[in-house]
Amino acid sequence: MPEIRQKYTESTVSKIEIVEEGGKWIKKTVSKKVQTPQWKEVDLYDESDNIIGKHTAPIMEQFGTAEKPNDWVEIT
Repeated sequence: MPEIRQKYTESTVSKIEIVEEGGKWIKKTVSKKVQTPQWKEVDLYDESDNIIGKHTAPIMEQFGTAEKPNDWVEIT
């Protein structure tokens, strides 16, 4: 059975920290990678099939399909 997860983008975020090292306070720039989930805006319908607004839904992807057995592929 294929693995399914929410699609995300990965980026590097830098921030300045002040840390104590060897009895001295040092100002350092620290970088780390963060993952941000991806979302899409879709129409929201009522029971009579009328558009009544918008809804934010996660973009999902699965690992392994017949065409790409070793890749993450977006589920549409």
